[in-house]
Amino acid sequence: PPAKYNETIVVAADKDYSPYSFISGDGDFLGFDVEAIYALGEKMGKNIKLQLLTWSEAQKGLAEGRIDALMGMTYSEKRLARIDFSTPLTHDAYVAFGISGKELNIEDFLEKRICTIENDAINEAFIIPYNLGQRTEFFPTYSECFQSVAAGKNDYAIAPYLTGRKLIAGFKFEHMTASGPVLNNSIYCIGVNKGNEQLLGALNQAILELSASGELKEL
Repeated sequence: PPAKYNETIVVAADKDYSPYSFISGDGDFLGFDVEAIYALGEKMGKNIKLQLLTWSEAQKGLAEGRIDALMGMTYSEKRLARIDFSTPLTHDAYVAFGISGKELNIEDFLEKRICTIENDAINEAFIIPYNLGQRTEFFPTYSECFQSVAAGKNDYAIAPYLTGRKLIAGFKFEHMTASGPVLNNSIYCIGVNKGNEQLLGALNQAILELSASGELKEL
């Protein structure tokens, strides 16, 4: 959208995170997080300069101060030392996607090749606690991760359920299905650097207004 306010905030989101944020074949920025942040910008009276990056690049930009806010950030107590989280916008569950369709137990992952994306919350919640780092391949995007499973290079991709379903449909990987238990329940917020209370307050007020009006539910 064209700039029409005095202040602009730089916001980033994952470029390969359908249905939350992704780039269409025509180069358009699409998804729930994309529409939500533009709507929040209107409520705040701020221009939004949106960047869609790999998740690792987006987090680096926030840490270095080049990005003011990060969409789709999973709430985590370990992140509270450096990140402040907005009121939650939505949620999803991480599961494993594979070819076999076999129902998995946690112990089954100890002998499997798994993959996910770099610097994601599932690393803190599942990969590290179960000491699966040596069996895990990390990719910049979920598309690359799912393609590796479809090609037989990895056994399972760990991803949010809705994201996995969209990728399977988009790539027409009909032989891939979700398997096993929920590995992590992810609460998606907007992340800002610790101490940026002014922006956090503006975002939370805008989320409250967007929710009260019914616009958030409509999105």
